[in-house]
Amino acid sequence: MGHASRADQAARLAQELYEGVRGGHRSSSAAIAEVFSEDPGRYEILHRGWLTGEGPCGAISAAVLVLGSSLVQTTAAGRETLRAAMMDLQERLTTEVLEGESIATPCAQLVAGFREFDSPERRAFCARLVGRVGRILAEVIEARKGDLRLEAAG
Repeated sequence: MGHASRADQAARLAQELYEGVRGGHRSSSAAIAEVFSEDPGRYEILHRGWLTGEGPCGAISAAVLVLGSSLVQTTAAGRETLRAAMMDLQERLTTEVLEGESIATPCAQLVAGFREFDSPERRAFCARLVGRVGRILAEVIEARKGDLRLEAAG
């Protein structure tokens, strides 16, 4: 068997960090940040829908910020590259992760179908979501030849 792709690594690492397989459980936003070599503490405000449930999914919010950090652009042409990458990320998350829901859909709405927030079913749903977000983010960054650093790989 061949080596896993960088996107496969990102997906696996993000899900493992969220599930607590690698040390303690990380929030969805911290898991995405840590996988992509960002300071997870700076992303904690994003988890569970900006702590209130009314904001978007923490993993998705983190992915948007990581994308911006990975494709830092200061020229008009560079900003257009970043805009195209964001449109790609948004489209892929909407269709491949959120089943047509907007990336701005509040976290509370995404998990409303679960009887209890702390249920094993909701945790499994979010773990899969975090892995899928990690994979898509890695693919979008790689496609734009951005700075793809997978910190937690070691």
